[in-house]
Amino acid sequence: MEADGAFVFSSDVDLLVKGGFLTPAIDWAVLGETLLFPGNFHAATALRGVTELLPGEQATITRNGISIGTVWSPWDIVVDVKMTYEDATRELRGALETVHRGLSSVSKQSLVTVSGGLDSSIIAALTSRDCTKTTLVTFYTDDPYGDERRYAQGLAEHLKCELLVLPYVAPELETCLTMRAFLPRPTNRGLAMGVDSTLRKLACKEESCMIFNGYGGDNVFCSLRSARPLSDAILHGRSLKLAGRVSRSLANLTGASYSQIWSAALRGVARALSGSTGYRWPRNSSMLGATLREIERPAILHPWLMRAEATMPGKAAHVASLVVAHNHLERFAQADNVTSVSPLLTSPIVERAISVPTWMWFENDLDRFIARKACSDLLPASLVSRTTKGTPVALHSRFFEAHRKSLGDYLANGLLADRNLLDRDAVARCCKSEGPSRGLDFLRILELVDVESWCRFWTEQGLLLH
Repeated sequence: MEADGAFVFSSDVDLLVKGGFLTPAIDWAVLGETLLFPGNFHAATALRGVTELLPGEQATITRNGISIGTVWSPWDIVVDVKMTYEDATRELRGALETVHRGLSSVSKQSLVTVSGGLDSSIIAALTSRDCTKTTLVTFYTDDPYGDERRYAQGLAEHLKCELLVLPYVAPELETCLTMRAFLPRPTNRGLAMGVDSTLRKLACKEESCMIFNGYGGDNVFCSLRSARPLSDAILHGRSLKLAGRVSRSLANLTGASYSQIWSAALRGVARALSGSTGYRWPRNSSMLGATLREIERPAILHPWLMRAEATMPGKAAHVASLVVAHNHLERFAQADNVTSVSPLLTSPIVERAISVPTWMWFENDLDRFIARKACSDLLPASLVSRTTKGTPVALHSRFFEAHRKSLGDYLANGLLADRNLLDRDAVARCCKSEGPSRGLDFLRILELVDVESWCRFWTEQGLLLH
């Protein structure tokens, strides 16, 4: 940020406040677009005057001022359309092993959170090979949708690692509404506070300052749920036989018909051939105010989404998914002295994944095919072929049902409503409904509550400094 003619850099926004450089104030325009275009990560933060130096960027300061330049971009990585499945498998495995050897030299004792899915299992397998002691941690809810203990136990036995099995418990309502913010944008989730607190305590007990996770696997391993990879295959002149296999896998994963998949793919081809560039970020106008609903496109996009090479629909969507992954890299405040490490988002792995043509990730009715093949010898067969994993959505639903009136009042009397960023009637209808939650509107309410909590925290911090 710029303060009194000087450029101030900090790895922690709280240091800017304590150093007297920043009096926190919300940038409501940025915040509004954060609600409308979820996951659209870019340099502008929701705190006025605070910008972020993005991964892959470099700041150069001279007597004439400051300039920001891109020194690494996924568009710099050439997609090797002549690559074989064996080449892709070998190179990805090599990158995974290189990263984990490097990380093990820093932390010989490791905690790995496992969800029962493919990505976290890959991290657990590689970490257990390179670290002196690896402890796996899984959280479960008291409903079958969020109970992955069977898969986690099978993984732990296969790897011969200790497994800690802990309940996923929602925090008290007041705790959730008064969450302390530590980032300049509202990306942390109140219902995860209990899990985060438990992980911090475990890290201290196990004398491990790093907690490994499989976050970013869907993004890096191109787990798209659209016809765009098929568009890329057609544009690159792949065989009809290969296109058929890709379309079958996509239909199996998305539930769409073959005709729907091919129609969407051909529309993508037509847009690319007409010179259409860039990536159109998806909107979510649910429960937002009328002024926000009028906005069709984001005012700011990540630099990676501004490149002309985005004419390849699948590659553009793959890059966009990497942008989304930026939002949740910082799980813990720096003052916690605990680091959440996402190895799948390190540059060697990302570069190898980006070089793989998008259609090669979809084979045998599976997604992430190259990653599955690369690590098939490390994991139980049941995990290698698994396409689903658990979710705590039922716990979130029960939390909403138990507190819907209080949550509705919290939003109705909050800062977002005062700024006309909410559709008050839509929020009220959702929170006044009775009985079990239907659809996914309750998740949108919980998202809005998290953002409202973030806004109140930083607004109060700003008022305290006046």
